[in-house]
Amino acid sequence: MIRSLMEWLSRPATGWSDDRRTLVLSPHPDDEVLGCGGVIARRAVAGAVVWIVHLTDGAAGNGTVAQREEEACAAAATLGLGAERLVFLRFPDGQLAEYVDAAVARVQRLISDLGIQDLLCPYRRDYHPDHAAAWRIGRACLRPGVRIYEYPVWYGPWLLSRLRGRARLVALRQLIEVRRAVRVCVAEVLEVKRRALAAYRSQVAAFQAEGPWGLEFLAGFLRPYEVFFR
Repeated sequence: MIRSLMEWLSRPATGWSDDRRTLVLSPHPDDEVLGCGGVIARRAVAGAVVWIVHLTDGAAGNGTVAQREEEACAAAATLGLGAERLVFLRFPDGQLAEYVDAAVARVQRLISDLGIQDLLCPYRRDYHPDHAAAWRIGRACLRPGVRIYEYPVWYGPWLLSRLRGRARLVALRQLIEVRRAVRVCVAEVLEVKRRALAAYRSQVAAFQAEGPWGLEFLAGFLRPYEVFFR
């Protein structure tokens, strides 16, 4: 319900173009598909240059580092990107905040060398510390001519059923920020996004093991719109 409410409250993206050179910052392998897999697929279809930077090694999640990177390559291929468009920085999962400066240096070089125009990174209020650190990295890398779009994954209101007390109240208050959000229609590539997410077998299995909550969480990302904060 929260996701559909956010789609309704957000406004259609204006000035949106799928042919812009794009860099996606993904804290862990799978975040890029969950948060903006539809936009990646749209831009790949349009022939845009899209790169994905996986910031951590994903070792704290389900599966091995090698398995997660293999799944990331399979997911990218499904979205229309070759393995050469992926960068694995392999900072320790759960400790990205300790490596912000090193990550900024690497990402800034990529933005400059690739002529990036759009930067997609996690939303600043995502609850996961690696996501918050990824936003700090993206923000520090902004330069004239580069637009930033923040995609929510572990956003407070989306976790409402698991929050209690003050955390729940804070999450509900955050909904007012949806006034800054825009929505992008990904209905035409939704099946592509679905298959890309399925490529992350290890992570999907972990969510499925959570029962109804995990299934609902995954389903929330397979909607006809993706929401971004500006």
